[in-house]
Amino acid sequence: MFRFQYELTDEDYYAYSLHHLYAVPENKNQHTIRKTAFPTICLFLGAFLSVARQSWFYLILFSIASIAWLFCYDWQVRRNLRKRIVWLKKYGKLPSIERTAITFEEDAFTSITDHTEMRSSYAMTERIFEGDSAFYLYQSVITAVILPYRAFASDEERAAFGAFIREKAPKKEKKPESA
Repeated sequence: MFRFQYELTDEDYYAYSLHHLYAVPENKNQHTIRKTAFPTICLFLGAFLSVARQSWFYLILFSIASIAWLFCYDWQVRRNLRKRIVWLKKYGKLPSIERTAITFEEDAFTSITDHTEMRSSYAMTERIFEGDSAFYLYQSVITAVILPYRAFASDEERAAFGAFIREKAPKKEKKPESA
């Protein structure tokens, strides 16, 4: 049995949002498409206009726009995430900004805050990720319990918990390949 008490910070939500964007397969594919679609369209449009108008100006202009997009896209996404978290906090929309006590037992885990109590069996956990600063226990595609590493007393406890939670997590069957 493991028991932790912690308080989530803005940085925890930011790290979760980045992890969710870059590591979760469903979002990773969409992110790649959003990042590359605009530059690709710009390059084709620049090439088309350059041929139609018989001028290199459009190709150069749209190429510069494509390169700027590729370099600035991640910065812009990170900036927007930070602004969104500040907005959510300002209007009280962050899910659990108060102190959290979470207990992991043999069959389920329980999370208790000042306003909520949630008990969930490990069978309801869709997947578990170990991020750069926290464990993320996904209950659905977009909802996860965040357990920051600072809640652990030592690296040994963190490693023991990692082994425990991976053992408890449901094993997903691979989809059969179609013929």
